[in-house]
Amino acid sequence: MQPREILVALAMAVELVLGGCASSPSTVADTEWSLFDLNGQSVGSHPQVTLNFEDSTINGRDGCNSYSTTYTVKGGKFSLNKNIAATMMACPEPIMQQAAAYITALTQAAAYTIDGRQLTLLDASGKVLATFTRQSGELGGTSWIVTGYNNGRQAVVSVAIGSKLTADFSIDGKLSGSAGCNNYIATYEVSGKNLKIGTAASTRKSCSDPDGVMEQEMQFLKALATAATYHLEGNQLKLRTADGALSVTFVRTSTAAISSTHAPQKGASIVRDFPNAEYPVENTSTGRAHLKGGVFEESTAPGSATRTKVRLGKVQSFGDVNGDGAEDAAVTLVVDPGGSGTFTYLAVVINDKGTAKPVSSILLGDRIVVKSLAIQAGNVVVTILTRKPNESMSMEPEFEVTRTFKVQSDKLVEVK
Repeated sequence: MQPREILVALAMAVELVLGGCASSPSTVADTEWSLFDLNGQSVGSHPQVTLNFEDSTINGRDGCNSYSTTYTVKGGKFSLNKNIAATMMACPEPIMQQAAAYITALTQAAAYTIDGRQLTLLDASGKVLATFTRQSGELGGTSWIVTGYNNGRQAVVSVAIGSKLTADFSIDGKLSGSAGCNNYIATYEVSGKNLKIGTAASTRKSCSDPDGVMEQEMQFLKALATAATYHLEGNQLKLRTADGALSVTFVRTSTAAISSTHAPQKGASIVRDFPNAEYPVENTSTGRAHLKGGVFEESTAPGSATRTKVRLGKVQSFGDVNGDGAEDAAVTLVVDPGGSGTFTYLAVVINDKGTAKPVSSILLGDRIVVKSLAIQAGNVVVTILTRKPNESMSMEPEFEVTRTFKVQSDKLVEVK
């Protein structure tokens, strides 16, 4: 090799190291990463900090808020647009400090390297800013418990108390599990983030317990068939239809393998605790209702034959509401105090190291219908069907209203 050829080869090698193959955006496009080292200091998995590349944009969570911006790769240089859009949720001070340090590191990034499943961001001088481990986006070889499904009436509802729906994605394109009563099997195909699930075949048992389990099974299998895309992050999996509507939501089973030793553990699922947790709720003698099997009941007054009943609603949603990286939940409670009214409350359940901890509830209305419930960027967004102010309570609730709440000091506060 001639001296000039040696110099050219050396220059190319230096560019690959400092640019992290930056001249080829496909090296990071459509990849997802989890932070485990920031400015030379190891960070824990709670809260989770993520970095996801999608074409020319990035997004993720800084441990408290969701963020997004664009990135460019040109001439061996890697840079992020410093005008980073982010939500504005407040978190405990240590989390806010780490989040600020992380965002600063992102804005200073000038290069990256990828070594196996590890991504390293570097500044212009080559100093290491942050190190990530890759999160697997592969469905094959994963197992899940269903937390919600679209019932075909534009609402995602929770699984009936006393039943369990599961999904196992094998590495050879087979999907199988329990639909609540019968076992099912189907084929699935993945192309990027696109997902196609074939028609499911199932056993032919008939079950009566819990109530409505057969209707649930039919709706769940139909929801599976509508899935067109999937998003897998940590211990959560969400399937969506071609128009972006949620079809099925899952949490990872405790026995499912995490793809990386540094992958975040968001905390155990609290789904099974809901039916037996104690909720703060009005119209009870103590201001609280300790559910058993999803139901609470007491005399409306001492010696009265009238009973106050509280039951867990079917509509639930899952996500991080307090910025600690664990999967919390928003649920509904339906209160029948024995009179003409039936009152629906929204309640937030915090994941306290794997234990369900209901911390707040707020009245949504009397004789309403909850159409949808979602946790978005730390806020709880609920859409209800109610009546206009001048309409009689005898009218069917058809007036749609969307309300947004956030948790402040363990209280639900409406965001205007």
